[in-house]
Amino acid sequence: MTSPLSSSARRHIRTSASNIMYTNAVYFPNQKIYEHFTPGMMDYGCINHVYYAFANVSADGSVFVFTWQYPSDAQEGANFVALLAAVRIHLPEEKFFVTAALPAGTSVLQHINIAQAAAYLDFVNLIAYDFCGHWGDRSGHHAQLYSLQEDEVSGSSGVSYLIAKGCPSKKILLGIPVYGRSFLGVSGPGHRHEGPGGRDGVFEYHELPREHAKETVDRRIGAASCVGGDGGFVSYDNAETVEMKASFCKQKGLGGLFYWSGPADSREKGRSLIAAGFKSLHSS
Repeated sequence: MTSPLSSSARRHIRTSASNIMYTNAVYFPNQKIYEHFTPGMMDYGCINHVYYAFANVSADGSVFVFTWQYPSDAQEGANFVALLAAVRIHLPEEKFFVTAALPAGTSVLQHINIAQAAAYLDFVNLIAYDFCGHWGDRSGHHAQLYSLQEDEVSGSSGVSYLIAKGCPSKKILLGIPVYGRSFLGVSGPGHRHEGPGGRDGVFEYHELPREHAKETVDRRIGAASCVGGDGGFVSYDNAETVEMKASFCKQKGLGGLFYWSGPADSREKGRSLIAAGFKSLHSS
């Protein structure tokens, strides 16, 4: 059904809403329905945007997903921007949101003209996680907000790079992983590990902390972890670190947060990452 509002009116409403409310966006992977988790089971009191990941929705209410991980040189970076331009032409902004999920590391971002890309996007979803994992030889925090060493990637370093290269801060959504990465045989970051625990090195957040494992938070870097039970050393976000990241978003004038993925969140009172982020973003 066609909206009775003009395109300019719809744009005004969307802009006005974004000025008074931060985005708290959640990815819903469609395969979760086979695990008996449906979109209707999420708490929409603290969610104001849902990405149906790989939903393959028909043209009547289309969701289009392009997965390109990632431009690896300047030519591919230029092609990426050209793709965004073409998508924007065919999906006009008064009717469609166009977003791109980009990693926080400069090894990829350096190939993209960030200012040009941002001009075609409603949001840049900064993948501020998976900085390390079982594929590397040493354990580490996979979603730290800050780093203690200059050469380490972090959420804040990714945000700073995007802004410095011309991306409006309001278009940036900082990514929150709703899972932890596991390293067996070690008790902290920076050690040679014995491989992954969990499912390919991953525990969903509602499975954390592990049984009989103590949860700790390093507020210097904005990262939570637990040891034992037996996932070894598991790095993740908890409600406290998400609150830190929400405060960072407000300080930097970002658009808000996004979460991969909603079904992995905790339903235990006081532990939900999505609820913690929403409340912190909208607290005075």
